[in-house]
Amino acid sequence: MHFSISDTQLIKEQNNSYVTYSIAINGVHHCSLRYRQLFNFHQQLKKTFGTNSLPLFPPKRFLPLTASQTEERRAQIEKYIQFVSQDQRISNSELFNGFFLNGQQESQSVAIEEVILDVYHPNLHSIKVKVYSTDRTDVVLDAVAKSLDLSPQLVPYFNLFVVQRLDSDCIPKRKLHNFESPYLTMKTMNSVDNNHVIIIRKSYWDPVFDDDLISDRIAINVLYLQTLYDIEKGLIEANKDIRRQLSSLHAKGSKQDYLQLARTLKYYGYIHFQPCFCDYPQNNTRVLIAGGGRELNLRAYTPSEQMKEYSFRVTRIRCWRLTTSLQDNLNGCALNANGSDSNGVGSSSSSSGGSSCQTNSSTSTTRYELSFEYLLSKDQLQWITIISDQAILMSVCLQGMVEELLMKRNGKKLCRQDMTHNSGCVNGNNNNSRRGSWSYMKRDGSSHQISLPRSVSTDTDLTNNSSAADFRSRVSKSLSSSSSTASSSTSRTNSSHSNGLPVKSRHFVENDAFNGIGDIGDDDL
Repeated sequence: MHFSISDTQLIKEQNNSYVTYSIAINGVHHCSLRYRQLFNFHQQLKKTFGTNSLPLFPPKRFLPLTASQTEERRAQIEKYIQFVSQDQRISNSELFNGFFLNGQQESQSVAIEEVILDVYHPNLHSIKVKVYSTDRTDVVLDAVAKSLDLSPQLVPYFNLFVVQRLDSDCIPKRKLHNFESPYLTMKTMNSVDNNHVIIIRKSYWDPVFDDDLISDRIAINVLYLQTLYDIEKGLIEANKDIRRQLSSLHAKGSKQDYLQLARTLKYYGYIHFQPCFCDYPQNNTRVLIAGGGRELNLRAYTPSEQMKEYSFRVTRIRCWRLTTSLQDNLNGCALNANGSDSNGVGSSSSSSGGSSCQTNSSTSTTRYELSFEYLLSKDQLQWITIISDQAILMSVCLQGMVEELLMKRNGKKLCRQDMTHNSGCVNGNNNNSRRGSWSYMKRDGSSHQISLPRSVSTDTDLTNNSSAADFRSRVSKSLSSSSSTASSSTSRTNSSHSNGLPVKSRHFVENDAFNGIGDIGDDDL
């Protein structure tokens, strides 16, 4: 997940005025919060996780802020939220999820009421569930599972995703998280484009986990409908003979045999992304990317319009980062992955007039980059950058693959990440002892208690295994360590502006699976 603060707003009331910070998550507006709300959140994080677990929070000021001071505070708060969101103890905690869920509810001024929410299979067959407007993602997923009569023990094998309908295709946009209400998120996204829907699909990447579901009538049907869609849309490669076999099995209703055959095919269970650009094997290469198994699969168009395939295995990715910048839609100016404009002019020269690429912030939109450091050979690490509107989802895919690899290495199984069991305190006590002790400060300064979700906290049968969060990728603990990690990228990642427009770079996500190449079987370098 990628947090950003796109702008600030001055709110004027009868006897008061204040600034709110517009927080976007994965590129979609989530909530608008005042400084004092965020400061109160920081104070509670300190009490729960300790000062040493947190970066500095911008200090209070006793005089009105100037425009430049407001911008400085915006940037500092953005970095702060990005940092804490990458600490899995914090981002999986009831405090974190409850705070941003309440912020979403307050910002949209939505009353708590029962609503009918449509959740779909990938073939767009609707599942109607009755939920509350403010129910978070795992509660909605429980409702979907109950509607399908899916066993509670199998719920962690699935998740809810937002897709965009384009004709008969479903373009994956993002995974839904527990700090948001799916109903409110859909309300926001569909206010801009009414073609977004929520689908249920499997949450794992390694097909071996199919074995845990194959004997369950309901679970296998969810997998079956997802696979039928992927075959129909050509997302899974199958020649004519295989397609005939699959059609015969489909006609017979032999779902298990259908899935067993489909599992042998290329791109089974992968997520396919929209065409985008990459700086590998050379700058501005048009590529098709799919993520699944243990790889990011890249198919690159050659100058002769032929397709060449590359596989970037997760265990060879040392670390990755997300970067957002701006590109000008009016004159077509955009930075290439190497920090140059389309004419090859470096971005650092724009302020002196040496660049032919002049941008206009009023006509600019956000551009997303996913960069990862890849071990091409035993002694060669290289940064590779993908420019895509789906870069955030690609990062989420990488994170999920790494988690599975580490989980399997430690002999664990998929299980629900219960907020009340994962969030360790600095004194070693389990956060169960602090249930319901956190509060959410509203804009007017009043507070109310952050409540436990109405069903998830009591699902003890879903938490009988150690949480996969114990084995998640850890984040570099210093926002300033990026420059020392990869000096070849310093000029781009540490620059506050690119071509006269702001560039916001996150700190690196370290890949714990990279250090275990031999253990995981990726030792054939």
